[in-house]
Order: sequence, then C-alpha cells, then structure tokens
Amino acid sequence: GSSESSQRGGGERKKIDGFSTRARRNLRETAHSLDRSAEGLFITLTYHEHLPSPEECKRDLDAWWKRVQRRYPGLSAIWKMEPQERGYPHFHLLIFGASYIPIDWLSSSWHEVTAEKSDDHLSKAVDVESFINIDGKLQAYMAEYMTETYDGWPGAEPGDPWAEMGRWWGCLGRDRLPISRWADWKVHLTQTDACELIRFLLDEWDVDIPDGVVPPSLLVNCVGDPCDRLDRLLQVLES
Repeated sequence: GSSESSQRGGGERKKIDGFSTRARRNLRETAHSLDRSAEGLFITLTYHEHLPSPEECKRDLDAWWKRVQRRYPGLSAIWKMEPQERGYPHFHLLIFGASYIPIDWLSSSWHEVTAEKSDDHLSKAVDVESFINIDGKLQAYMAEYMTETYDGWPGAEPGDPWAEMGRWWGCLGRDRLPISRWADWKVHLTQTDACELIRFLLDEWDVDIPDGVVPPSLLVNCVGDPCDRLDRLLQVLES
C-alpha cells in the first residue's frame, strides 16, 4: 500500500495530508494487478455517533482485521478510507479468499472494536456484497469508486488531526493478494514499429500530444487476455 510518509533531507518525515494523484495511481496499479477471475467481498465499515481520530480509525481497522484473520485465516484485502458527507470516516474493503462471511458476525466484531455504543451502529454499521470479477470489471469499478482524489480531509483545519491523517489506503495480507501472473511472451519490435503502435493507441484514445513527440514507452492495462490484445495491435502494423 501507500507508505505512511516519505523521507526528506535531514531525516524529517513528510506528513500525508491528502489523497494525492500518486497515491491514487498506486491504488489503481494494485487493483489492475489482481487476478481478473478473483472472487471476494466488498465491505463498508462506518461510524455512527463516535468521531474517531485518524489514529483510532487505523487502530480499529487493525483490531477488526485481526479478529477476521483468526476466524477466517488466509484472507487478504485492499482498504480505502473516505469521508462521509458529514465528515465522519468510513472504510471500503475488497476482501479476497472468502465468498461469504455472516454479516451479523462482521457487524458485531466491528462494533466491539470501536467506541460505539448505539444499537443503530451494531445493526447498520457494516454493508457487505459479494462480487465475481468478470473480464476485469472489478478493476474498472475500483478505479471509479475507490480512487477519488482529495486535496485533504474535508473541513479539517490546521492543527486538526485529520489535517495530517496519514495513509488513505493500504493492503492487508499483501502476500496473499490474488496477483495476476502474465504470460511469458515477448515480442521484439523495431523502434519505428513501436512508435507506430504508440501513435495508434494515443490517437485511438484521443490523447493530445505535441506534434512529432512520441512517448518512449506506454503501459497498457487491458481487459481480457493481454496476448489477444497485443495480437490485434500487431495486425495494425500489417494493415
């Protein structure tokens, strides 16, 4: 996941105060690296009456995940923290390795690790949906739903803990995430052919670039078999 901080000169740590474009890009790349046939659960965890600090939020998530792991070992997840309209935080999680976890247990375990006391929180604080990742639709959904960029936590003033709230997203059980494995298939192109393919793709995507300027490389996230996509692109050179 994204790192809590980065180093500057003299060893001083730079605080993370917004969900930056770089953090969003890292989340998107992680999402696109997942096995496109992976199944799992999409879970939302919310707060009701208690407004926690960023540190409390992360601690609650960690305590809850430990309970999940004890009961359902071998799971992995990607999490994202977002603000609700009223400024309270909530978590979105994509959990892999389970197609079903009783919502009653999820709700009670989340309720127990937070400082919430209300019956409404116990009954309404967790939402869960199962998903089947077909043709990369999960990645597309994540890119749209989980990667909105924020300059900072809405309404947070200087000195407010939420003004420097740390990581907005991360991975749980990263080594168990269903990472896709690419086919070991290489195609060697001349510089002219490679530039022609890049120009074709940029034109197909209606990307404006200065006349005569071609990027030296291009990373393409495709739906379906990447080998099939490359085959179709190579046919462009023959036409």
